[in-house]
Parts: sequence; C-alpha cells; structure tokens
Amino acid sequence: MKNNFLIALCGRSGAGKTAVTKRLSELFGWTSVESYTTRPKRKEGERGHIFISEEEFNKIPLEKMVAYTVFDGHRYCATTEQVEKTEMYIVDFSGVKTLRERYHGDKKNHRCFSGCGNRHLDCTHETAWRLP
Repeated sequence: MKNNFLIALCGRSGAGKTAVTKRLSELFGWTSVESYTTRPKRKEGERGHIFISEEEFNKIPLEKMVAYTVFDGHRYCATTEQVEKTEMYIVDFSGVKTLRERYHGDKKNHRCFSGCGNRHLDCTHETAWRLP
C-alpha cells in the first residue's frame, strides 16, 4: 500500500531535486512520478519522464491530467493514476498550481519544497530539512 501523501519538489534547474528524490527513495523506498513530456531525451537511457510525441500527448484525456506545465516549449503532465502510485513528484511552480487545483484523489497532504531562494510557494506545508 502506498503512502497517503505526495511531496512535490520544486526548484530551479540544478537545485538538487533529483538528488533529493533519489535519496528519499534509498531511505524509504518512495517512488517518483515519471511525468509525460514532449521534450526529447537529453541522453540515451534518460529516466524521470515518459518521452512521447505531440500526437501521443494530445491523446491523454484532459480529465486525467492533474498537473500540467509548459517549459521551454515542451509540454509536461502527470495523471491521477501516476500520482496515486507514488510519493514524490518533481514539478515546476506552474505544475504545482495545476496539481493543487485539479488533483482530488486520496493524497490530501501535498508538501512542497523549494530550492529557489526567495520564491515562496503557498503550500500546505513548506519545510526545509536535511537528509541523513
């Protein structure tokens, strides 16, 4: 049984979001959403996203998308099913806003962590902590 929370990790590129998710996975066995994206792979074997074409992205039903954003001209989204099966999600600020508006599933305790200095997120709980 999966946990009844979702940690949304937000931050600028290079802030350490992926490193945090890897460490939490090692410590607690938590998994992370692999969002759909129209962005091409940066390298062979790249993980963290499901890389699809624009045509495939257009076939994802809007009612199933609970997080959506466009970054650098590429679209990203996560579905209710993906969120329900995981504990973590690396997402930008726009994606967090969409997630908070559209996600109405079992995971009520969204927590957001930001590595962006002064940028403030209006989240249920915003906390900074150190990993062992």
